[in-house]
Amino acid sequence: MMPEIEKLKNILLVGAGGNTGKWYLNLMISKGHYVFAYDSNPRYQVSSSLKGKGEIVSQSDFESAEILNKTDGITLSPGVPLKQSIFAEAAKKNIPVFSEAEYCMPYLENKKMICVTGTDGKSTVTALVTHLLSEKESVSCGNFGVPFSEVVLEEEKYANIKTLTAELSSYQLELFRNIRCDCAIFLNIADDHLNRYKNKEEYEQAKWNIIRNASENDLLIVNKNLLENKEKKIMADIIAVDCENIKSKNFYWKDEYLLNSNNQKLLQKNDLHIQGRHNLSNILFSLEAVKKINTGLKLETIVSRLKNFQGLKHRFEIIKSNDENIYINDSKATTGQAVMKALENVSSHIFLFMGGQSKHENYENLGQKIKEKNAAVFLFGKDKNELKESFQKKDIFIAGSFESLDDAFYAAKKYQKKENIKSAVYLLSPAMTSWDSYKNFEERGEHFRRLVLSSSHI
Repeated sequence: MMPEIEKLKNILLVGAGGNTGKWYLNLMISKGHYVFAYDSNPRYQVSSSLKGKGEIVSQSDFESAEILNKTDGITLSPGVPLKQSIFAEAAKKNIPVFSEAEYCMPYLENKKMICVTGTDGKSTVTALVTHLLSEKESVSCGNFGVPFSEVVLEEEKYANIKTLTAELSSYQLELFRNIRCDCAIFLNIADDHLNRYKNKEEYEQAKWNIIRNASENDLLIVNKNLLENKEKKIMADIIAVDCENIKSKNFYWKDEYLLNSNNQKLLQKNDLHIQGRHNLSNILFSLEAVKKINTGLKLETIVSRLKNFQGLKHRFEIIKSNDENIYINDSKATTGQAVMKALENVSSHIFLFMGGQSKHENYENLGQKIKEKNAAVFLFGKDKNELKESFQKKDIFIAGSFESLDDAFYAAKKYQKKENIKSAVYLLSPAMTSWDSYKNFEERGEHFRRLVLSSSHI
């Protein structure tokens, strides 16, 4: 059961320093709560201008859970682990725990909700759905785009927005008690965040919360491989997307063309800005969602918008250069599954740049794909040895192991020259997070871009 949040007076906000945390803090203050603000990340600064409507919590008060003596509710920003001891202490004291999304939902009941989850591709699908509906009618929010708190707090700014297209991570889905999606999208599942979950099954179960409140009027668009005879337990209508054959109920790909259920050719693959077989499946998920939510949108308009969708940076993004190499910035690929998808879309001489901070995946399937593609692997970052040990068992060619991306990149340049390779694919697809050396995957991707642009004459 959801607590009656509006009656809570003193609330502890865990994760108050990031972008969502700041909006959420201001929103709760505007609604009359006294907020105790805490963030463990030293890179984030909690606002000190609480103006008598809240106070900053010290690390000692948080870790000892002493702060709970002053609060009657505890809430968290996306990304904060629920398994921290303070949440267990709150449960012992019968102090309600709720998420930012749960807090905001009662204020967003007049909006339609498209919710997107999965291990890989969430941001691309979220952005594409918003683009197809038009940014005058929809906004990307949640884990990508603007926070739910901003939409609520800036009520006038978002008054004409009819649909929220929300990217939801497993973290956000752990607490999902009062949220109903008109259309839920479940893209895929792979080993991820195993530093947070006991196993893949627990991680997947968090993802399935996306339909916990579904009714027969709602729609679930799901990867066919995830159903496994679950249909009878799902209240919502279901559209299964066959990602292997790239087909769904109302759209499919055949011979480089996108067609609808009437076998009408809509566009050619070459008409698109986004590349890769995985994106062809992402398009099917997106088109089915748009068809469900906006039945009045003309097909010609949808196709036109699909053609001019530019895609997102750092997701299999091709960087233009002055030499004969192909440079691909896939910094967002923080899982083995994402790297495998990238490898499926490249050929020839592949220089694969991998490493960063581990999420303790099993890299066996990834290793097989790397060997199949005969890629040369250049490792870098804090947990590169985890990859090295895994790949050495598979007899994969590791061209070198380096402290930084710079060193790995220039080593690849030297290797190419030494081996007299005229054209190569330089693929940054790390399989790990960026947090060992960068603020986020975007910063890592921009670093790779600078390396490409400054060295393409070498």
